[in-house]
Amino acid sequence: AETYAKAAEVVGLSPIIMHKQANALIKSAQNDLAQAQIQSDPSLEERANARLLEAKGVLDQAVSNFPGYGSIYKRLGEFYSLRKEWSQAADSLQKALNINPFDVEVQQLIALVYEQLGEKDAAEKHRRIIEILRG
Repeated sequence: AETYAKAAEVVGLSPIIMHKQANALIKSAQNDLAQAQIQSDPSLEERANARLLEAKGVLDQAVSNFPGYGSIYKRLGEFYSLRKEWSQAADSLQKALNINPFDVEVQQLIALVYEQLGEKDAAEKHRRIIEILRG
C-alpha cells in the first residue's frame, strides 16, 4: 500500500492528495473572501475566485478518476456553497452521503444548504440525523 501511495503521489493520481489539494485551495479562498469583505479589497475576491476555479478543476478530475471517494463530493458541496450554487451543492453533498451517510459534517452542510433552498423539511430531517449520529 505504501508503494502505491508513493507512486500515486508522483503521478498525482491519489484521491487523498487530490482531496488535500482541493481542500487547501478552498480554505485559502474562504480566507481571501473573508479578508476581501473586511478590507473591501476586490483583488482578494478575484484571487479567491481563481483559487475556487482551480479547486473545481482538481475536484472534477478527482470525481472522474475516483467516483467512489466521498470526501471529494463533500469538497464539491463546499465549493458550490461558497459560490451560492445551492442546488449543485445539495446534489454533491447527497452523493457524499450516498457513499457515507454517517458523516456528521456532510449532514450539517446539507442541512444548511437545504435551508438556503427553502426546503425546511429536508433541513430538519438532516438535523434529526445529526442528533441520532451524535447519540
